[in-house]
Amino acid sequence: MKKTKAKSRSFNKLSSQGKPFTRKIKKPGRTDANKSSRKVSNKVAKKLKTLRPPELKRMILRPFLEDKPGRSFLQIVRKAPERPDIFNSADVSVLRYTGDRIKLGEGSSATYHKAIATKTVTRKDRGPDTTYKQIIFARDPTYKGALIDCPQIILHCQCARHQFMWEYALWEVGAANIITSNGNKPVETNPRMRAGCCKHAVMSYLKLKERKI
Repeated sequence: MKKTKAKSRSFNKLSSQGKPFTRKIKKPGRTDANKSSRKVSNKVAKKLKTLRPPELKRMILRPFLEDKPGRSFLQIVRKAPERPDIFNSADVSVLRYTGDRIKLGEGSSATYHKAIATKTVTRKDRGPDTTYKQIIFARDPTYKGALIDCPQIILHCQCARHQFMWEYALWEVGAANIITSNGNKPVETNPRMRAGCCKHAVMSYLKLKERKI
């Protein structure tokens, strides 16, 4: 039980309370050679981890706009362009999802929001696979239903497409925090301020819908 909690906290990287849960998604079959090489690479990664400086806690530069109407997860996915995000989501797999509550604010003004964190991997024919983490949580701290049915969610993904194309547009409608972008309008990448999402968020939505979470 302690191991599960430790994974959940490090995975969310946000202070939280409550009893977290973790579900692992089975990956495609691997050969014995792949398994052994993976074990070796994991050992090397653990050694390297001790040499790296501790990762700083990600700061929210601008919190979501409470006076905006917000968006549901389905509304955001529907705004994602068919190409490349919807089409390329077929290359993405959800490795794991973790349920918990996210703490926003400090002291007596702190609020706890129902949240799901997902970890996705994009399998590539050439080059190494890429992994990113997504966080989806309810805007309303009193909401206790499935996030897939929540009328107002906050979405974040670590990928560059979210940073340079979607983060500001989602923030403008009250569906994201400004975390990784510089807070300027994406006049070149998203001039119409379309409040959509990346392929990783699309696949996360499909997985949460499948599990009715």
